[in-house]
Amino acid sequence: CLARKSCDIDFQKANYPIFEFNDKTELVTWHLVNNICKVEIGLENDISSLFVQDKSALRIFNLIPEHKEVKYLLKITYQTNFLNHEELLSKLLSIPQIITAYEIEVTKLKSRTNLIFN
Repeated sequence: CLARKSCDIDFQKANYPIFEFNDKTELVTWHLVNNICKVEIGLENDISSLFVQDKSALRIFNLIPEHKEVKYLLKITYQTNFLNHEELLSKLLSIPQIITAYEIEVTKLKSRTNLIFN
């Protein structure tokens, strides 16, 4: 039931697509966000060059730099204590398109403020 939000997360010259589902019966909000953003940036031309060339480079930004290998982040915000983390991970791993899933300890992240979005 995740639906793409109309506005991406705009953070440090990069845009991260975000999907959201608000489960009002269970009081749980699910956010799926891309952790990787590739941006093509223009480079200045070399003045000493005889030919004018458009130069560009691909720059990769991460919403959570401590986990550069992670492609997507699933943020779950809940108001009750009935969420079983092990069961949820097991269900996620049963989806054929998901190769791996694990819980990240948010309190240990230096960039945890990057996960504050609504």
